[in-house]
Amino acid sequence: MGLLEKADHDYEMYRDDGHLWGVPHTKSIGLPKYKQNLSVRKEYMGADGWRIVVKSYKTDVAVGWEGGELLVTEHYTPTTSKHINYAAAQLGMGVKKLY
Repeated sequence: MGLLEKADHDYEMYRDDGHLWGVPHTKSIGLPKYKQNLSVRKEYMGADGWRIVVKSYKTDVAVGWEGGELLVTEHYTPTTSKHINYAAAQLGMGVKKLY
């Protein structure tokens, strides 16, 4: 089971008790590396589907739709770029720079 499928499974399992684990329709995706400074969350956006948000050092740095590409809107440090590329690789997504 891939990371996105696991997040789907966890969401389905806990959606009725969403108040117990955070904001309803939002789920964190755990990655094996960079746990201290990198986080990824999956947000349900209704008919549009699932939005993936990559956060590095408390800043949202990339956004994309599940099954598509992560969009990066500005230039970041090499470490943050490494975080974005790592998250994209783990999620099976591409990276598109918009700057």
